[in-house]
This record gives sequence, C-alpha cells and structure tokens, in this order.
Amino acid sequence: MQTLSPPSPRRRILEAIGLVLGGFFLVLLLLLALNHFLVQPTFRDLERRQALEDNDRASAALDHELAGLVDLARDWAYWDDAYAFASKPNLSFIEANCPA
Repeated sequence: MQTLSPPSPRRRILEAIGLVLGGFFLVLLLLLALNHFLVQPTFRDLERRQALEDNDRASAALDHELAGLVDLARDWAYWDDAYAFASKPNLSFIEANCPA
C-alpha cells in the first residue's frame, strides 16, 4: 500500500487561489445574469414609460401654445378690421361690430 504525502504549501496556496478566482468568476457570472435578465428589462420599461410621459407633456404644451396663438390671431384680426375701418369707413364693419 502506498501512503499519500501531505500536499506541499505551494500546492495548497495555488488551490486556495484557484478556489477564490473560481468564486469570483461565479459571482461575476451571477451579477451579469441578474443585470441582463432583471435590471436591464426594468430600466428599459421605465425609460419607455418616461418617454411616453414626456411625449404627452410636450404634446399638451404644444396644444396650450396653439390655443394661445389662436386667441392672439383672433384678437389681432379684430384690430385689423378696426384699422381698415379707420382707414376707410364702411357700413359692414359697423353692422358686424356695433350691435344696435
């Protein structure tokens, strides 16, 4: 029967380093898998929802600006009629803007 000699200190150190590196590698793989399958899809969904909200907010701001421009154009249109009447008086302006 053959007796086994105890492993040398160098071999034991190399085995310990191999185990530590293997553990780090496994933890790294686990973190990469969690990132790929859990974190990234969640962030993609969050970014998509925020982009839709930003789009709605921008659309509402544009609608508000458009309504203001319509009011402003209507106001200036009345002044254009008054300016034209001041330059050249006519009966149609009086009938349309001065109720009896």
